[in-house]
Amino acid sequence: MAVTLSLQLQEQEPRKMIGKQLPPSPKVRFPSSDPLRWKDQNRLRIDRSFLYQSILFPSLLLLLLPNLYLYFYTETCTWGLSGADIKLALFGDPQIEGNAKLAREPFTGWLDLAFNDAYIQHIYTRILRTLKPTHAIVMGDLFSSQYIMDDEFELRAHRLNQAFAQASLSSWLIRIRAHAMLGRVDRFVREFGPVNAEWVEDSGVRVVVVNSMALESAVHGHLKQETWEHLWVTSQKQAQDPRPLLLLSHIPLYKPEGVCFDPPEIHWVWGYVSSQTQLTPAVSQWILRYLQPTWILAGHDHEGCMTRHRLVIGPDGVEEGHVVTGLRNPWPSPLSPDITVVADAQELTVRSMMGDYGGYTGLLAGRKAANGGINVG
Repeated sequence: MAVTLSLQLQEQEPRKMIGKQLPPSPKVRFPSSDPLRWKDQNRLRIDRSFLYQSILFPSLLLLLLPNLYLYFYTETCTWGLSGADIKLALFGDPQIEGNAKLAREPFTGWLDLAFNDAYIQHIYTRILRTLKPTHAIVMGDLFSSQYIMDDEFELRAHRLNQAFAQASLSSWLIRIRAHAMLGRVDRFVREFGPVNAEWVEDSGVRVVVVNSMALESAVHGHLKQETWEHLWVTSQKQAQDPRPLLLLSHIPLYKPEGVCFDPPEIHWVWGYVSSQTQLTPAVSQWILRYLQPTWILAGHDHEGCMTRHRLVIGPDGVEEGHVVTGLRNPWPSPLSPDITVVADAQELTVRSMMGDYGGYTGLLAGRKAANGGINVG
């Protein structure tokens, strides 16, 4: 009986399966009705992968490496003089912009300002951390314009102070007044310190800061008087106690056209100087004769320049003139033995630190010499 039932079940099972529908068989679907075109698409996919690996990746690498160098470029900088007593890091004309930029470019202006502030701060902090200068000097033109209201002045001053934050307590930050700061002097002094100053370093160097915008003719007469009194008192100290003198001025001394990038120009409005590229010959010669500077550091000419100034007197005792030589014109032949040099100074006009000029930073080191002078490098 059991066997019979088993046989019946075996006979009925196939009958049930016959009535059921089998699942459809899988079909291969091509992206295109043409199998050859499908192969071409696969080949195109492989070509794109090869393109990414052979062109795009190396291109990104080439873009990354220069930026890494620019970020760490200060690691390759060194002082030109070992064992220096005074180390100066010089930053030329940052010219921070503000509300006028935002008015011209409402959508991208704020991004431009933020990037520029970060750019300036990066240069400054990297120099201080890697080279550890004794002094950090901003050579004037702190802002892009002098015609700004007090609230805009305070806003830009806050941004500038953040960009040039005191990253190292061993460095002394000095900011020089310049053309773009011709407005009220009181607010400049409140934010950045005195416009005229003089002190003697431990190395024996006499450092003199001068408000060079007031030397020719100032709208506020007391500024010109205060500046010339400052220089006269300094000249008396220098005559009684001669020392190597370092003069800090935004406007450089006079040079004939062709020595540096900017030619000598001066513009007058209503009897006052509205702008000038250099100091006049008379003022320049007074500074050389009575201050007897060893080095003059200036800004204003964004291209930068290195020059040598000499005042000479002929054998008859009559002053012959102001001899200026630089890197853009040939050095003159040696002076005649009958010629007496009464003043001899090197002038460094610091190239601007703005992005258009490569984020430049000037470095100058000095060491006290055995003869009482100073060696520089």
